[in-house]
Amino acid sequence: MVQAGFSLESVQTALQPEYLRALGLSVELALVSTVICLALAYPLCLILKERRQGKGVLIFLLFLLPLWMNSLLTTMAWQTYLERHGIINMLLQAMGLPALELINTPIAIVIGMVYNFLPYMVLPLYVAITRIDHSIVEAGLGSGGQSLADLSSCYAAIVTAGNRQWLYDGIHPALTTFVISALLGGNRVLLVGNIIEQEFTAAYDWQLGSALSMV
Repeated sequence: MVQAGFSLESVQTALQPEYLRALGLSVELALVSTVICLALAYPLCLILKERRQGKGVLIFLLFLLPLWMNSLLTTMAWQTYLERHGIINMLLQAMGLPALELINTPIAIVIGMVYNFLPYMVLPLYVAITRIDHSIVEAGLGSGGQSLADLSSCYAAIVTAGNRQWLYDGIHPALTTFVISALLGGNRVLLVGNIIEQEFTAAYDWQLGSALSMV
């Protein structure tokens, strides 16, 4: 255990290759899950902007449901879906397809991240889009092009140029998670959040855990 007190020794330890590999994998999976969340959230928010009543409200509530549930319970539920004899593989075998190795893989972690963190992408992105003055969008479309691609591109440009809180809310929890990776990745996939959690709760090396958090 590193002795208490100010020292750069823990920072030097945190920069060792094994810790940097875990950090690199964490960044990679966080970026992948954020891109998937954005690909799902952006068209949804455009639809919700046009349908603020009726079905739009229902769709919005469905995407908010994960926020009402304990993330630990929902992640444990995904274990039963993704395991070797889980629901997904049962469906694949029923269709005559081979079973997939999903549990304890980076793919399982990304699925868990997307499910748990998608609402955190939807909420701020929806707020950002609904605050856009439609006259600005019409001006951006220029000579009257009203295709869905033109409209989506115009909204994307305005949102990106404005408040980017939706991006931070999407990538930050994915980068620091340790519960999802522990349950869906097992001991085969360790992210930097898992290592930090172990340093604090198992190894009791708070100096190294703090250094890794700072990095």
